[in-house]
Amino acid sequence: MITQTRDETLELPPGVAFELEANQMIRLEAHYLDYFPEPITTSAEVVFDVLPAGEAPLVADFLFYGTTSFLLPKGKETTIPWHYLQVPAGLQVFAMTGHTHAQ
Repeated sequence: MITQTRDETLELPPGVAFELEANQMIRLEAHYLDYFPEPITTSAEVVFDVLPAGEAPLVADFLFYGTTSFLLPKGKETTIPWHYLQVPAGLQVFAMTGHTHAQ
């Protein structure tokens, strides 16, 4: 999950779940920009709900999509073409988010 808001919750649609293997590594990352002269305090919480054995939902997955094929000249307003994601037939998208970096 990628978010740029203070409070965010990802709730999968009914009948959809992530499938995790036993002892699977899960990476949690947090990136903070230090805009302020005083120290900031940060925190995050992750809660996983486990389905009963034998319950077989639709399996959700994660896709990180983007392009690095552009150059933004410093101090100049620039427009770049949008790169659309073609969703293959049979796949369903239930959530999307944007992510930008600015100085």
